Amino acid sequence: KPGEILNPVVRIILHDIRNEASYRSSIYTTAAVSENGFCPSWNESAKSFFVYNYDVAIIQFALCDKDMQVDDLIAYATIPISCLRKGIRSIQLYDSHSTRTGQFDLATLLVEIKF
Repeated sequence: KPGEILNPVVRIILHDIRNEASYRSSIYTTAAVSENGFCPSWNESAKSFFVYNYDVAIIQFALCDKDMQVDDLIAYATIPISCLRKGIRSIQLYDSHSTRTGQFDLATLLVEIKF
């Protein structure tokens, strides 16, 4: 909403298939950064996920605004696990229409990937 100060959180969701009949998703949500939507920093310890099917699994980073009732999606990125590389990575975020225009031109999330 225009003029609103964000309380951003990052929701990390791993979508994976354990076997032919078993879909699995793991979700981790960071703590909210109070009223800092311009340049938030979480500095949280690593969250680890177990990947069953490396060729099929995907990870989604969703930046949301922590509201009293519903967390509003701000931007997101979805990446196949097979495309991730170790190290500190800048992940480009997309708006709800899957575009990088306007205020989302330079929106990124800096993460450290470990295997």
